[in-house]
Amino acid sequence: MTTGEQVSESRRNEAWFDYLEAVRLERYYYKLYDRYQVWRQAIRLLIFLSVSGNVVGALQGAPSWVIWSVSTVAAILLAVDFLGDHARKAASSFAISQACAALCNDYSRLWQQINEREIDELQVVSRLADLAETVRRTTGRAGDVDLRTNERLNERSTVEANQLLESRYVVQEA
Repeated sequence: MTTGEQVSESRRNEAWFDYLEAVRLERYYYKLYDRYQVWRQAIRLLIFLSVSGNVVGALQGAPSWVIWSVSTVAAILLAVDFLGDHARKAASSFAISQACAALCNDYSRLWQQINEREIDELQVVSRLADLAETVRRTTGRAGDVDLRTNERLNERSTVEANQLLESRYVVQEA
């Protein structure tokens, strides 16, 4: 079903940049999830190694400062694991990335409807407002668990989002 009505260039641009942002967010929060998982696993591995029987047994003949150093490192790692709350941050960033993936699908459908003239300008405006509110609610959850912005991941995610959408749509239109 085509409406025949062309969506204005400014609305097309708005839809495109919002779509691009959703793809960036999905990638960013997944990378953040991955980073927290690595931190969590590394800390737990180091804790395990520092308190395992082999290490303790090997340290029996060691000077007391070495034993105290290993014990201190283990205590610090436990504190970092506990205070960093990496498991909760990983779970939250994963949930946000999944919600953003669903948003990417919604933006993809909207972009397709715009290109196939199945939707008019007012419908685009309404749909963009709904999607923007969903993005705000979804990414707002990051503050609930103190997910701080990582600029390097952000920049990498932006580059990847651009490359993905360019390869998906520019190649198709050429």
